[in-house]
Amino acid sequence: VVEVGMGGRWDATNAADCSIAVITTVGVDHTEFLGSTPARIAFDKAHVARKNRDLLVGPVSAGVRAVIRGVSLRIGARPVFLSDDSQIPGEPVSPGSRRQSPRHPQIYGSDLSLARMASKAILKSKFSSHKVAIGIQRSVLPGRFQTKIVTGRRMILDVAHNEQALGALFSAIRLRFGSARLVVLLGMQRQKTGENAILRYLGSG
Repeated sequence: VVEVGMGGRWDATNAADCSIAVITTVGVDHTEFLGSTPARIAFDKAHVARKNRDLLVGPVSAGVRAVIRGVSLRIGARPVFLSDDSQIPGEPVSPGSRRQSPRHPQIYGSDLSLARMASKAILKSKFSSHKVAIGIQRSVLPGRFQTKIVTGRRMILDVAHNEQALGALFSAIRLRFGSARLVVLLGMQRQKTGENAILRYLGSG
């Protein structure tokens, strides 16, 4: 698995040949390099597609979908779009659990579904839904909705670094902790706008 660092068209990882390509989502990020609109960013990301191979795409807007279809048509790739209702459901973790479930749907739902689709396409007859379920249940991803108790207080660590990811994070926090009081410590590059997602969440109670 090779993860693109930024965009797709000019990223160094695009020199690698892939059996299947995946676009998890299209958010407004790295605008100084990729453009300021979802359509421009989608155009750049869509260039990870390969001729005569599938391009799996997570939930995106109709405009972004049209851009990805256009690039795929020119390259000769086969775009496969994940519908909004085909996500793997999340399961909350009990308060006393030592493991962190990776399946908070607001954060992982579409990504897990895309990973499952990619695995099925690559493994073909060797693919096992049962083994996928076991793998998801056992997996732990530090830094994503990771909970620690520090001096008697619950601390949630997450690497969300743009407005879209922060919005998903706070949706998961609301789902799990309700209206509990929060203290937010945010570290982010100056040009990013993630604080808007935080203010919307805090402003909504």
